[in-house]
Amino acid sequence: MGVQQVLLSPSNETKALLEYLCEQSGKLYNTGVYFARQIFFKTNKLLIGKFDLAIEPSISKSALAQSLPSTPMQQTLMSVTEAFKSFKQLRDLYLKGELHFRPKAPGYLRGCLKSF
Repeated sequence: MGVQQVLLSPSNETKALLEYLCEQSGKLYNTGVYFARQIFFKTNKLLIGKFDLAIEPSISKSALAQSLPSTPMQQTLMSVTEAFKSFKQLRDLYLKGELHFRPKAPGYLRGCLKSF
């Protein structure tokens, strides 16, 4: 995924909206991480399918997910999936003895970074 930085000088209304979307996306990311971690710890199954989290009713039908437009909601949950895919690759290397440290499951975000 490519990222392009765009510097903004938003109005107060736009700034408030962007901060709201950032906060909601961060909360949704943490919700997805919590769900995926619980599934992993309880069943040893990793949710690494592209839309595993986006189609999970307990997440996608939540008020939090519904507070975001569908594309950012799906992109946020796909970011969680990518983190767990990376964890799986590291875990596989560790189990083969090719990695000198035991990888940890993805963690939570601490908060919205305000860069406006």
